[in-house]
Amino acid sequence: MKRRVKVLAVYGIGALVVLIMLIPGRLRPSRPNVIIILIDALRRDHLGCYGYHRDTSPFIDSMAEKAVLFETAITQAPGTKASVGSLFTSLYPTMHTALSHGSEGVEGDVLPSTVRTIAEILMEAGYATIGITANPHITAEFGFDQGFDTLIFRNYLPARDLTEVALSQVEGVSGKPLFLFLHYMDVHAPYDPPPPYDTLYNPREGVPYYVDGIPDREITPDELQFMIDRYDACINYTDACVRELFEQLARRGMMDNSMVILLADHGEQFLEHGGLGHGILYDEVIRVPLIMSFPAGGPATARISGHVELIDLFPTILSYARVPYRKDDICGRDLMPLIRGGRPVRTECYTERRHLDKSIRDEHYKYIFPCTPNRRELLFDLQRDPGEQRNLADSELQVAGNYRAMMEHWIGEMGKMSDRLGIAPQKVTIDERTREALKALGYIQ
Repeated sequence: MKRRVKVLAVYGIGALVVLIMLIPGRLRPSRPNVIIILIDALRRDHLGCYGYHRDTSPFIDSMAEKAVLFETAITQAPGTKASVGSLFTSLYPTMHTALSHGSEGVEGDVLPSTVRTIAEILMEAGYATIGITANPHITAEFGFDQGFDTLIFRNYLPARDLTEVALSQVEGVSGKPLFLFLHYMDVHAPYDPPPPYDTLYNPREGVPYYVDGIPDREITPDELQFMIDRYDACINYTDACVRELFEQLARRGMMDNSMVILLADHGEQFLEHGGLGHGILYDEVIRVPLIMSFPAGGPATARISGHVELIDLFPTILSYARVPYRKDDICGRDLMPLIRGGRPVRTECYTERRHLDKSIRDEHYKYIFPCTPNRRELLFDLQRDPGEQRNLADSELQVAGNYRAMMEHWIGEMGKMSDRLGIAPQKVTIDERTREALKALGYIQ
């Protein structure tokens, strides 16, 4: 009897080995959910986990303690449409061509149907793909619905409502991994959070002065402080809403196998270089927060100082989720070797401001290359001048020349890749409703 049991056990083990060999994918952990939280216009240096003096972000800070935080993440554009276009495609802005819109808001660039978005790849891999956006740039009208089962746009939807919509949408997802993209707008101007957040740092009532660019009048110190106080209050409000989102997802058991990425499309300026809003290539706008957390058993908590670009998230997500993609058709680099072993993947980062100018940033210098005759060449020593106030382009001629040559080489290589991919720009006539939404946010006059 004992011999028979032993024989059965041996045959049972053998059958199990054969089963494992035949269907290895079935016995691996299921693919992770991927949740991207994009907080529009969020400055990294206004978060506690990046050293801010105010307690603006208690939940995000607690998340960062158990996550991978990138100290030097660089967006590929200082504006929403081009930045998110790069995030979705892992291509630089002038390659995917969804840059902006005319100043009159008559026509707008579209994310071309010929590009492959991360949502499309994840959908084909069996993911349920859901996007909720409160920004009028990130809509089906401009091609950003590619790959989404559902993309909901509601102009400037408050963070609490956006969280509720997201929770209602994921309720019906079962039997599939989830890709969830949420684009919160409350930190963006006009800096008008709901009570009690509106008086959290300043009792003054009303809406702060705002213009996206150089103010047409002098801004008093009190006005500037009011603007910053309200901006910080908006961060605090959004932080509370993101906390509610994750607590609710956790109660539903959806966080145990979720890869979470929190980032900004760009930062915001408060007169550091004479202007307000964004749309410039200085660090207050292009150096953004990036925090990434993994399911249990994933990479360890870390603070990574090396340079990364937001286009690197595309291959990193797909690599971690074990979803194949064509490496030759993207510009991003998989960050998993950096996250797991500290091996740098980049020494410098590139950003484009439409067809006006482009920048290179590395650990020593920021170089800004003018694309039109009426713009200046700029060079800043970031180690001695982290605020980028002293232009060295006319005094450090050799250094500026080296970066100029780097930029010209990079432009040439990206041009060759664009030609190979054959992406043709597309435009759409902007409807009146979208035009009014863009006007309300200061994007058009």
